[in-house]
Amino acid sequence: MTDNPLNLDIGDVININFSNDPDVDHTAIITVADGIVRKRTQHTTDKKDVDISDVLNQRGYTVYMWELDEANRQGPYVPPK
Repeated sequence: MTDNPLNLDIGDVININFSNDPDVDHTAIITVADGIVRKRTQHTTDKKDVDISDVLNQRGYTVYMWELDEANRQGPYVPPK
């Protein structure tokens, strides 16, 4: 996991919690990583190559950014209850 969006590359994942409960509400995949620009592609409301800044700057959202090349083999993430 990273707190710097510039560490994200194509294929990395962001999870978004809209309501600050223990559950992740949305997942998107990084599909553009060019200089300081990071864009995502997602379903639910289908969007392709949308800048991630809108979710990073949204007050009240918690965003988890996952660098898949940094993933370890310690097992699945289990959120606290």
